[in-house]
Amino acid sequence: MTDIGYRAIGRSRDRGWAIAVYILYLVGSGAALLLFAGAAAAFLRRSSAAPLWRSHFRFQLRGVVLLAIATLALIAFFAIGDRGVLRIVVGCIAAVGLFVWWMARNVIGLVKAIDHEPVRNPNSLMFGA
Repeated sequence: MTDIGYRAIGRSRDRGWAIAVYILYLVGSGAALLLFAGAAAAFLRRSSAAPLWRSHFRFQLRGVVLLAIATLALIAFFAIGDRGVLRIVVGCIAAVGLFVWWMARNVIGLVKAIDHEPVRNPNSLMFGA
């Protein structure tokens, strides 16, 4: 489907919800409650949304699940084993990388939502290309 077709199908109410979820994710990067609220909103809106916005909601849900899995893996990495300096450095680098990935993913999605563009690959592990 072309961008024009997506724009014709998309509803502004769905657009507002998609943008609101991206903002909740960006602002709530340090607050799990806001991430949960954003995930709940995306989950509730995805089934009734137009295809353009459904791609955003799917991208958002997949992103928060990937973030949760990666965060649990980081917690396990820090909790299991000795507390060597190398372990702390590697863990901190991984945490910063995870934060940068999360912010970039949501900024790119937000820009696409503002421009009325779909997420081309909502199943992507990275940025939805």
